[in-house]
Amino acid sequence: IVVFIALRGQMYVALGMHEKGEEVLRRAVELEATSPDALYGLGLLQLMKGHIEESISISRKGHELSPDYVNLIHLTAMAQLFGGDYPGAEELYRQLAAKGSYVPASFSLGVVTADYDAALGLIALRTGKKAEANQFFERSLQMNHKAIDDGNELYHYRYNIAAVQAA
Repeated sequence: IVVFIALRGQMYVALGMHEKGEEVLRRAVELEATSPDALYGLGLLQLMKGHIEESISISRKGHELSPDYVNLIHLTAMAQLFGGDYPGAEELYRQLAAKGSYVPASFSLGVVTADYDAALGLIALRTGKKAEANQFFERSLQMNHKAIDDGNELYHYRYNIAAVQAA
């Protein structure tokens, strides 16, 4: 039953009803402190609110309890990236990419692998490794091009490549 409560909380967050979403997600965690769905939703909300350290703390706790729950690994990597912990984020993104893990069931493996590559490209760019960043962005673009035919998504990755080349 907790998984349904957690999903309801995530739905509120997706609809922009953050206070209600947080209330429901915290209730789900109270009911079952080990629920990966509840911890993921709460950690993601904290990241969205800019509470990076709290997001990392929640996602790490969830990952310790459910080490195979890929969403929590990805959330930790995102929070570390946004928080400026590039080595930590890079390690997790490389683990995810090596596993070939996917995050949402609605995404194809190619799109998510491309997202990992885009994140690794951003990390490389922010740490002064322009050539490596360009390689990640190029691979991300190639993976996305194979996986989807969405001009907006491709524009995003082309923009990243152009930013690296201009830097």
